[in-house]
Amino acid sequence: MQMKKRLKQAWGILDTWILRWVSAVFTSITVILAFLLDIDVSLLRKENPNWHGALDLLEGISLYKTLLVCAVISFFGAAYNTFRSGSISKLLKKNLELDQDIGKIAENIHVLFENVLFSLATKLNLDDAGSERVSIYVHMSEETAFVPCGRYSYNPEFKKKGRTSFATNQGCIERAWHLGWLFANDFPEDRNGREYRNHMLEHYNIPRNTTRGMKMRPAG
Repeated sequence: MQMKKRLKQAWGILDTWILRWVSAVFTSITVILAFLLDIDVSLLRKENPNWHGALDLLEGISLYKTLLVCAVISFFGAAYNTFRSGSISKLLKKNLELDQDIGKIAENIHVLFENVLFSLATKLNLDDAGSERVSIYVHMSEETAFVPCGRYSYNPEFKKKGRTSFATNQGCIERAWHLGWLFANDFPEDRNGREYRNHMLEHYNIPRNTTRGMKMRPAG
């Protein structure tokens, strides 16, 4: 199992290396060799007798064979890149389809919670004036957060989506989670004042700036 994992990792590195470098490098070499084929080495020897080292090396290389090998490697590298790009495109398309399916599932779950919350709001006789709201949260232990799954209120502003998660060490949700239930009506009357923000910080560990940004603030 460990060997298989290592081979997979090695292939991933090689695959990336081939994809990024092999085709480009050998294509460049092929272009250079094609240019060198037009050079008359004998003429260069006559015009530049001091270049014997470089000219000997150039004359010793079988340019045609090297050009052929590089051209073949470049071709297969390009073909592999094309195949890989096609595979990536298919994967991206598949991921997009999965995202759309997940989005539909999430929407269905949201509608389900909306119906449950509407039924619950009716049973609880929620205030028609829209000063109350009922919400459902899921506790995500791995992320140490409460994630809202739905909320309902007769007030459109209070129904709007808010934060995507709530810390497990803050707020009435945290107290209710640990105690099993919570009823609190000892909040200061002025929900915009300093005393209110201090109360939220002292009793519920909610930072003052967070309290300022709350659309719906608990009232006594």
